[in-house]
Amino acid sequence: MNIFKLDKKLRYLIIRFIIILILMVCFAYNKTVYATEDSKSTNITRAYFCSQITKKYGNGDCILLENYDNDGNKVYGLIDTGRKISSADKNGETSTVVVEYLKNHGVAKLDFLLITHTHIDHNEDALSVINNFEINKIYMKEFDKTLVTDDSEQTTYEKIIKLAIEKNIKVIGTSYLSIISSNITPSRSEDFINNYVPNAKEENFESFYYNNETDNNIIFSLGSAQLRIYNWEMFDETGNQYITGVTTDKQREIVSNENNNSLAVLLTQGSKKALFAGDMNNLDKNTETGRIGDEDRLKNDIGKIDLLKLGHHGYQYSNTDDYINVLKPDYAVITNDIGGAYKDICSWLEENNTDYLYTTVDDYGITATITENEIYLGLETTESFININGELYYIPIDSEYIDYKKSVYKVEYKEKSVEVSN
Repeated sequence: MNIFKLDKKLRYLIIRFIIILILMVCFAYNKTVYATEDSKSTNITRAYFCSQITKKYGNGDCILLENYDNDGNKVYGLIDTGRKISSADKNGETSTVVVEYLKNHGVAKLDFLLITHTHIDHNEDALSVINNFEINKIYMKEFDKTLVTDDSEQTTYEKIIKLAIEKNIKVIGTSYLSIISSNITPSRSEDFINNYVPNAKEENFESFYYNNETDNNIIFSLGSAQLRIYNWEMFDETGNQYITGVTTDKQREIVSNENNNSLAVLLTQGSKKALFAGDMNNLDKNTETGRIGDEDRLKNDIGKIDLLKLGHHGYQYSNTDDYINVLKPDYAVITNDIGGAYKDICSWLEENNTDYLYTTVDDYGITATITENEIYLGLETTESFININGELYYIPIDSEYIDYKKSVYKVEYKEKSVEVSN
């Protein structure tokens, strides 16, 4: 059919229809590709900061990491498990907030579970996670009762070790010697010594160690991302490093607080870096004696980063000015329910051009999408999900799908005077 021989009005309608059809096809194609383009790449990490464990509960960490294996299948790692908060699953069965959070994100297996330290706002729901998901390995620092005063910390630690022994899960960061020796760990309970130590397999326990880039277990991968553990060293009451056999001239004065033992995890995806700092702090700094705190001890090795999960929920004695001056994060996340940080920390972040401060008081959780060259932050605003070409997306209000590049949610700095946490 030659449209140029048709009536002028009819020719106009046909041409208009063709143009509209072309635009509709282009729009549909661009929308679908744009919504899923990140998911088609395996060189991407998504970090989900759970808000459900902090709302009405003060503070806590539960950070789900998502990447891809060589076959394009999703792989997951979990940093801390937060508090154990009862919940009900979709069938009305008793569950916990963290277990349901992981299931909602499609998790069936965890490549690793990393417990930064033995405080209930970081590890209380670990047993539920271990019982509900297949776990390849657990990263957890040795627990030394002589450095803390709370018996519940020892109890939770022992329960995690017990379950790891029962399920034959490898524990990295806890030595077999610390499990069986009454000299190193005189605080172990009789039940643990009598009923679980005999079943512990030596090959399932391994101390943290680091000699060089090829001989260590503090550096490991999750898909295309590399992770490195900081503050893994153990120190005795005089400030000397022990058990691991690695010497250092940087001693520290020990304060009896389990936060001093908190691991921190640096994730590298391409040129981008994110530090999940646990409850690491600078409490040990003492200018009179020359002792340095952990943030001072580690800041130069960590270097410039792009995203910082603030240490110890944004409270005093963590995220110190000299530390922030070196890390200079572009984005910061606080895991608490108060909506802000200790006021000096906000000032130090602003002075170092940290663009935005995100807090887990908001919505369902915070999402950080880390590609080879960029980072996008936004909020999970609902517990509703949509499946697009086999990928789960979290639907923001009044939207059909989430677009990480366009739905960035900006949170203003909030200065609050926060009492120092125990």
